Amino acid sequence: MKYKILQKTTVTLAVDIMSERADEETKQLQEQGYKIVCYELEAQSASEAIDKWDLQNQIKSDNAKVNTKVYKPDYESNYNVAQLVTTILSFIGWCTVIVGVIIIFVGFGSMAGRYNPNFFQVIIAMTPGFITIMTGLFSVACAQFLKATVDNADQTYQILKHLKLK
Repeated sequence: MKYKILQKTTVTLAVDIMSERADEETKQLQEQGYKIVCYELEAQSASEAIDKWDLQNQIKSDNAKVNTKVYKPDYESNYNVAQLVTTILSFIGWCTVIVGVIIIFVGFGSMAGRYNPNFFQVIIAMTPGFITIMTGLFSVACAQFLKATVDNADQTYQILKHLKLK
């Protein structure tokens, strides 16, 4: 026999799908606040259908508890100093980029009023700014590379810890 399972808070009911009054009974229960939680469950009796449904829900609940336990990120990095260094290095790099942009504008501005400078004189005046920007970007790239290495080390440690539990 096949049953439809309805539930309201902690009360679970099973309705025989094959009975003549199944649709009416389902509608009445829904009007009382019951919700259909399973449209078709095969069992010998209504009580067996309810027991099967409860067992399925217990298994799902246990699996959910296990999954949250396994993937819970409850660790602290062993490389706090390295992470601090990457943050500081990245900050200094971006400040250097900003200084480089300022140097470019100062170099361009210093050539603006003098003797009608040609293209090469302008480039020469702005070169220190370009070099400063490149140095800053290189510093930021090194900081990101170091951070990726530290993150990789942390994740590898977590994988090792997880494998040792099995």
